[in-house]
Amino acid sequence: MDQMVVWLNKQDLPKELQESTDNFGAIIPQVVVCGTLTRRAVESTWMTASNAHPERIGSELRAMVQAPPGYNIVGADVDSQELWIASVIGDSRHAAMHGCTPLGWMTLSGNKSEGTDMHSVTAKAVGISRDHAKVINYARIYGAGQNFAERLLKQFNPTMSETEARSKARKMFDMTKGKKFYYLTREYVHEFGDHPFTKWQAMELAKAHGKKVSEMFETSKWVGGTESAMFNRLEEIANSDRPTTPFLGTGIWCNTVIEDCCWFFKLPHKDGPSRNVGNPLAKDYLTKFSDNVLAGDTESAEQVLSIARKLSYWRNNRARIMDQMVVWLNKQDLPMELHESTGLCINNNTAHHQLKFFLDFI
Repeated sequence: MDQMVVWLNKQDLPKELQESTDNFGAIIPQVVVCGTLTRRAVESTWMTASNAHPERIGSELRAMVQAPPGYNIVGADVDSQELWIASVIGDSRHAAMHGCTPLGWMTLSGNKSEGTDMHSVTAKAVGISRDHAKVINYARIYGAGQNFAERLLKQFNPTMSETEARSKARKMFDMTKGKKFYYLTREYVHEFGDHPFTKWQAMELAKAHGKKVSEMFETSKWVGGTESAMFNRLEEIANSDRPTTPFLGTGIWCNTVIEDCCWFFKLPHKDGPSRNVGNPLAKDYLTKFSDNVLAGDTESAEQVLSIARKLSYWRNNRARIMDQMVVWLNKQDLPMELHESTGLCINNNTAHHQLKFFLDFI
């Protein structure tokens, strides 16, 4: 299994095991800290394995990992991380206010029971179930195109005709991602007018004047969709000369060209290689979170592991109560005598920014 095994000496074992004829040892995981383009750790034995693979130990090995005496292992998992990071990215470019774009508002204030959340809105507009809309929504944010959405719709409902699936997928993408338009540079606006051009119109106009599209037009933009601002900002990051994350300025790696797609994690770059945008942003967030949680608390807490959107760290038993999940109450939920109180943290901004963590103790 390409793992390092360390066998223990008999004298190092507990007395009750020293007389055993069995040998005892430990597998030391060989973790590659940044083993993927998205900076995920890689370890083939148990970190990403499941019991479906008979040649691997399986995920149940995680249950055998124990904290030192007097400590607990705390896991902080970000809820809907990809969705709200994507919405914040769009909001930051549009008007620098959380909730100023349709996607940002639905992420911030949308409610499943009222049918105002992102998945319910998509389902109602296209005429599919919320569960199916949720799958397609995440697939689109991760980079799936309209053709993939058509195949999913057919998979969800085999009786649906190809024409209907194509119509629903097109309507969904027009509503969410929007349509891509080109705008003339200042040099040509006076002659041809300041209005949007489709890709075909831009190519024809440039061809008629013996120019390249890039010589007459600015970078194309997504327009008219609930997620247009988000995709425009991600493409702006991906197409920059030195793409970095907006939070910590971390450099974004390149990988092989992916044609005919606009990936959230792998956005095509204008000069060829595509840029990894989405996951590095999430990694930045975990870094900031761990800095705030663990800063100045080295005696009772120490980071152990960070995988994708989950952070694990040791926590002293005495400080365990600090990590319990806090639910902030609205004033209308409190007794009347507490409505004017200033001694309670009510409507904390953290709740408004959808930074929700599920803390579990092993």
